Amino acid sequence: MNPTGTHLVDYALELLSRDFVCVPLNQGGRHLNLKAMRYPPLHLQTLKKNLKELAFSSVAFQLSQHPPDPHTIAGWFDGTGGIIGI
Repeated sequence: MNPTGTHLVDYALELLSRDFVCVPLNQGGRHLNLKAMRYPPLHLQTLKKNLKELAFSSVAFQLSQHPPDPHTIAGWFDGTGGIIGI
């Protein structure tokens, strides 16, 4: 299945209903689409990759502490043109 557009949102919401947390990935790659997620890339702000900072401000840590709701998931995938990462 290769969902696109509205189907991508529907597919991401279906996965969320099955307790999978989906994240948007850039088209053709495996990197997080931080712009779609509205997360500032920490390493570009600090110009370094301090392990402690990354551990507590990473997307994975944030998602584990505060899983996204259906409204957030829909916003991440609406019109991004990317793909789904689980």
